[in-house]
Amino acid sequence: MKIFPISLIAAVSVICISSCSNNKEKESTVCMHIYNPPVLNFQVISQTNNDDFFFSSPPLYSASSDIKVYFRNDLNKLDSITPPVIINDSKKHFSFSTSSSKASDTCYVKIKNLKVDTLIYAVTIPDEFCPQPYISKIMINKAPSVNTTSTTVIQIKK
Repeated sequence: MKIFPISLIAAVSVICISSCSNNKEKESTVCMHIYNPPVLNFQVISQTNNDDFFFSSPPLYSASSDIKVYFRNDLNKLDSITPPVIINDSKKHFSFSTSSSKASDTCYVKIKNLKVDTLIYAVTIPDEFCPQPYISKIMINKAPSVNTTSTTVIQIKK
């Protein structure tokens, strides 16, 4: 008769242990996707004829030396980059990664001797498993904000 209670206790223990280990697996599920920081894609074009300042033929400015993007770092100092050129379906634009640690941020685009452009953007982190943050709104030089997606190429008109 003692065998039945011992068997019952053993069966219940096995069920509890396997149930607990299944819960731990679910709790420790980790997103294995590659993290992609928010990206800002842009072109600089003429207000009058929509020609690209950097990628028309012939270009007005050099993409490797005449453009800089400035950011404020954690010490409130300006850091600069020369934004990389992206080619999509034979169309070229600039693109750079932004910080997703802030809900909104500002950067400045300086082209040689032209007026500095101010870009204020909002970063959205979707409420989903393995979220990929993206720039959801951008305001260029105090113009009304424009809604964007992760693939939008904004146009800075000069």
